[in-house]
Amino acid sequence: MKTKHILTTIFLLFFMQTFAQKIKQGEYFYDTDPGVGAGTQIIISTPADSVSPTFTFSTAGLNNTGLFKGFHQIYVRFKDSLNRWGIADAYPFYVYDTSKTTAPILSARLNAGEYFIDTDPGVGLGTGIPSITIGDSVFKTFSFSTAGLINNGLFAGLHQLYYRFRDTSGRWGFTDNMPFTVYDTTRANQIISAQINRGEYFIDTDPGLGNGTVFTFTGPIDSVQTSFNLSTTGLSVGVHNIFIRFRGTDGKWGITDQKQFSVCASMPTAPSLTGNSTYNVLSGANASFSATPASGATIFWRGPNGFTATTNTINLSNITSTKTGTYSAYSVKGATGCDTSLATSVEVVIVNNIQLNLKAYLQGLYLGNGKMIASPNSANGTTSISIADTINVEIRNTTGAYSVAFSAKATLDTAGNANISFPSAALGNSYYIVVNHRNSIATWSASPITMSATTNYNFTTAANKAAGNNLQDYGSGKYLIFSGDINQDGSVDFNDYPDLDISSSNGDLGYLPYDLNGDASVDFNDYPILDINSSNGIIAITP
Repeated sequence: MKTKHILTTIFLLFFMQTFAQKIKQGEYFYDTDPGVGAGTQIIISTPADSVSPTFTFSTAGLNNTGLFKGFHQIYVRFKDSLNRWGIADAYPFYVYDTSKTTAPILSARLNAGEYFIDTDPGVGLGTGIPSITIGDSVFKTFSFSTAGLINNGLFAGLHQLYYRFRDTSGRWGFTDNMPFTVYDTTRANQIISAQINRGEYFIDTDPGLGNGTVFTFTGPIDSVQTSFNLSTTGLSVGVHNIFIRFRGTDGKWGITDQKQFSVCASMPTAPSLTGNSTYNVLSGANASFSATPASGATIFWRGPNGFTATTNTINLSNITSTKTGTYSAYSVKGATGCDTSLATSVEVVIVNNIQLNLKAYLQGLYLGNGKMIASPNSANGTTSISIADTINVEIRNTTGAYSVAFSAKATLDTAGNANISFPSAALGNSYYIVVNHRNSIATWSASPITMSATTNYNFTTAANKAAGNNLQDYGSGKYLIFSGDINQDGSVDFNDYPDLDISSSNGDLGYLPYDLNGDASVDFNDYPILDINSSNGIIAITP
């Protein structure tokens, strides 16, 4: 019977990017690599940063060149303007026997499979995969045991399981693999007995296993993620390759990985950024930022989820998590391996709430040297000795009656620090910050403060940090919020005495608003603060 072949048209979409070099040529081949540059050419009319060529190829007559009916692979790769070829990508296709009068059926179907561990014993010599039903495809689950394998050379640690399938014409397909680990079960916590304990690298030429430059990391360990500095001293200007590999405690070296880099005599200056380097935004909001490339260069932006642009200004709208992250701008000049500058980066972050880091000292609790007494602990002995007291912090609108936009309770530690979270709706708006305490004067910031993702405000460094300079100058550069407003009417005066007198006469103990000095006792020691501030007419001062 004469074998016929159907003209198979395959549309392939390829996407490949470079920073500065342009993709200028492509090639493809079937099943066997004829060598880099020796494949069938793919025409690229205009070199570009990315390409998506469409082309057709025919299977007619391929039987004479060894491409039989059944499953095959077409490989595609591209070359850039520096004449560097990329990795070949593979795509499967079928050659059908069109002499059949019914719908095309593969002339050869899968009917057997085999697997082996680590070392290929030869095609057909692996362990058979049982109970395979003849068909166009196989989805098979099977088990294998590692019991006794250690005696045959399968040591504890990482290994590879390889498997392949045969069709009814007797031809074996490609071998696929997947990793697995053998554990040493004599150890209580099932720790892998072979771990990574050495890493080395070399540039361009392999000096042999164990002879590369060693880089350090903490180990032995199951996996390594490390960084090290690479010296380019002595390397010529141009493109080079760095190779990296690791060794386990069993003495076995892993596969050598490769990365390409360039040594440059000079590079363009990085773009200059206009505006902020970080944009904290609400979900769904917009952001715009820009950078200017070096003189004589063009700009190239790279961002999250494959984002690229060549305009100076980036306008982001309806920002969601897919648009957050680092946007990097590069100055691109010329067409060499050193045509791209270092990056100028902008970070875009969605803010779910804002953080106010506040610092304040309360006059009645202040001990000196930047410390306050732990008043709740004085009363119960159980609250953390790092907590001075509880405060309520408001952020108020800047117009009209200065209404409260948001408020939150917070603990003020003995060093005067409080961390307060407010809803993200406050982001970018300006508010007065107001500190309220159970027996202190409400104290306002001197001016409105614009809320960023993290906002800092310190009442302790100068009198003018409060509206109307309404802070006590303690000396030594420390400023305190006035205490003594027991009835919280905004004034330290004769109206605060009755409650203090009664509580003192009763000998009250504990965490009480009348205990101005925080020692858990309402007594004569609390009067001096009230006397001085009342005599001085201390009142709350608002904008």
